[in-house]
Amino acid sequence: MKTIRPRDMKSAIKKLSPHLNFNIDSGISPYIWLAVIIVITVTTFRPISDNGGIFVRVIFSLLIGAAVILFFLNYKKMTFSQAAKLVIITGLLIRVCYILLTSADVRQHDLGGINGTGHLGYIMNFANNFALPQSNYDQFYHPPLSHFLFGTQVRIYRLFSNDINKAIESIQILTCFCSSAVMVMVHRLLKQSELSEKAMLLALALCCFHPMFYILAGSVNNDMLMVFFALANILYIIKWYKQPTVKNTVFLAITCGCAIMSKLTGALTAPVIAVVFLIKLLEKQKETPRSKLFGGCVLFGVISLPLGLWFPIRNFIRFGQPLTYVRKLPESADVYCGNYTLAERFFSFPASEFVKSLYCIPQEDFNIWIYTLKCSVFGEFEYKGAEAAGVVLLFFNIALIMLSLAAMAYVLLRDKRKETFIAKATLALTWLVTMTAFIKTNLDLPYGCTMDFRYIVPTLVCGSVFIALMYDVLAKRKGAMSKSINIAITTLTVAFSVSSLVFYLSVG
Repeated sequence: MKTIRPRDMKSAIKKLSPHLNFNIDSGISPYIWLAVIIVITVTTFRPISDNGGIFVRVIFSLLIGAAVILFFLNYKKMTFSQAAKLVIITGLLIRVCYILLTSADVRQHDLGGINGTGHLGYIMNFANNFALPQSNYDQFYHPPLSHFLFGTQVRIYRLFSNDINKAIESIQILTCFCSSAVMVMVHRLLKQSELSEKAMLLALALCCFHPMFYILAGSVNNDMLMVFFALANILYIIKWYKQPTVKNTVFLAITCGCAIMSKLTGALTAPVIAVVFLIKLLEKQKETPRSKLFGGCVLFGVISLPLGLWFPIRNFIRFGQPLTYVRKLPESADVYCGNYTLAERFFSFPASEFVKSLYCIPQEDFNIWIYTLKCSVFGEFEYKGAEAAGVVLLFFNIALIMLSLAAMAYVLLRDKRKETFIAKATLALTWLVTMTAFIKTNLDLPYGCTMDFRYIVPTLVCGSVFIALMYDVLAKRKGAMSKSINIAITTLTVAFSVSSLVFYLSVG
């Protein structure tokens, strides 16, 4: 047997150290650290998270409270990297806390039973049989990537334990990881958007502490993985535009294909990618010949199309399922709202609905805008306790959404900087395509559940970046109005972040 010498150990550690350094700007090290921290904390605290999770709630409230206090006491002394890491770590803590207090059968969508045809049945089919479903009934029509990964997780867990409930709960480790990894991805997207450090920190906080990412961290379905890959698409299309290398082309193709293989709505980033490709091809090229760019587009298609479309084509051949198929509920369903007029559903803003209920009621609600505003921070669920904190959170959420819409219009009209062009174009196109598809789906499928904000999650990242872009534009102006608006942006961001943490630490 070969003897391992100390010099060999030092050499191995030296080679490995770059991959273990928590560098949120590049590399895979932050993703490794996030995965390790999630696995350790969940496996440590899960056994003691029963009985209302009082102990877990107290411990994580103290940890998060300490992180917030540390941030505000040392903000002026910290570097941007230190501040960003602290924000991300705090975001990680609230996500882990949420899944510890929310079991895998709570606040779910179309979960079904172990032997059913919902998401859980789909997952268990992979866990038990390691095979694709033999029908496209119910949730089985969805592409399989998420369910395959979750089924593999259950399969691995059962090598060490026969407790099926614990095995199913272990799925939340993967969804929590995807939600947490988005924070690092957003940070890198902000870096690509040519923002100042303060503007980046504001946008990062909005994404790290947005409640929709807590909810998706615990959702046992294909939403979080699709959002993860969709946001990766946004990041890599900007990187590709700046540097159309083979590496960036391959990464973009893989993330695009995987987004579609997670959920068909992942294809909504495809039109954005196509437009950016066209812009790049039509520009005057100094460094990269058009023939090479065209070859990159071909390479993208060769990788992404088979990866994303093999399952829809398989279902079309086997079951006659249309490529853009979405499961339709009957008009007798209790969530049907097609009996309301288009004016009531799309062209009104009945503020009385806020008084009627703080939370969404899918069986009764009909107005898409009111529903989306509520759903963006609470999901389609009701919570016990902390109603006052919920009202505050909803108020700041509405203010930020209005601000983001104004910021998008302002930046697109007034920001003439060439260095921000591709970020603005990509984000605006993503927002437009996502919202157009959302409205069309609600026209075609008039149900309460179709108005869920989880279908348009990328828009919250777009809105956050546009707020940051506007902040930078205003920061360069000397007027008192510009300064006042930026103070308001900072105040709203802090208030939203704190109210989000307080509410979800209170209700779990």
